[in-house]
Amino acid sequence: MKRKLSKRSVTAALILVILAIVLFFCLRAGDVGERRADVETAAADSSMAADDPGSEDRKNGDSSAADSQTAAEETLPENGSEAMSVADGQLPQTTPSQEEVQPVVTKRADLPADTRVDNLTVTVNSDPQDRTYTICKQSAKENLSKQFPRYMPGHGCSASSLACVLGAYAGFAEKPYYLVENVEREMFGNAWTKNYSKKDTDDSKSRPMPISLYGMTKVLDAYQVKYRYVRVFEDTQAMAEIEAHLKSGNPVIFIVSAKSRFKGARKNKWTTGYHCMTMLGMTDTDEVIIADTVDRSRDIFGDDQRIKYAPLDELIGYMFSCTDTTSTSLYWGGKASSGGYILINPQEE
Repeated sequence: MKRKLSKRSVTAALILVILAIVLFFCLRAGDVGERRADVETAAADSSMAADDPGSEDRKNGDSSAADSQTAAEETLPENGSEAMSVADGQLPQTTPSQEEVQPVVTKRADLPADTRVDNLTVTVNSDPQDRTYTICKQSAKENLSKQFPRYMPGHGCSASSLACVLGAYAGFAEKPYYLVENVEREMFGNAWTKNYSKKDTDDSKSRPMPISLYGMTKVLDAYQVKYRYVRVFEDTQAMAEIEAHLKSGNPVIFIVSAKSRFKGARKNKWTTGYHCMTMLGMTDTDEVIIADTVDRSRDIFGDDQRIKYAPLDELIGYMFSCTDTTSTSLYWGGKASSGGYILINPQEE
């Protein structure tokens, strides 16, 4: 009896051992399958992340990868050329700072040597394209107004300067007197009638007055030419501002008086009263290119008449500010309300 029980016990023990072994291998196989599934899932996630660098980070609420992608995009130069990434083993290409703008100047040797002509067309370097100006001698026969024949020789400097700029920036192709006879009349109405009702004589004080700088801004608005009118200035501020503006390739309309505010300057060099001119740009010899519609002393200027040259600081001395900064007079109302200068197409934001 004891032997039989012993055999049964052995058999049961063997069965339990076999079952335990079978169960062990089953569990092991299941664990391996789960691990394989995890590996395959991780591989799939890795593949998706390669296609979308920010996907895993977005799922986890972390934007660091997306930020890295943005930073990588910002390494592209602004001119559109491709930059090599650090991952490629090369540093990104760099481009010059936008603040490092090269000054725009015109070689004096490229400008006409003899400008003693009634009408001169000249091209001055600008940016992004060169500008072509037509400078009219205001007393030339073909430039006289039939309606006001004495007006242009005596007071036509402002209209001529304005026409010079409009030709380069708005395609204006008429003679300066067209502004006087037509544009001003249509735009200014009663003010035009009052001004030009004065007798057309050789007396500068009694004949019609020229358009003021303020009046010019209204015409510039009508022709959609950008500008900034500076009525009051300090010499050092004007020097820096005008030089930078001219070296951006854009002109300045300005008015001078007969006498400079600086000691030692020649009196009546540019005018015997008041005179409007246009700075077209700067030369490679650091002189201002000046469009002048009046002939001046040949002892001083020689053959440089429609185009003259001078240092900027010299011109600043002959310029003056307004003391009446609220005047809205469309025509010359005296030195107090007619000073300053107009920057054409200013580049500041």
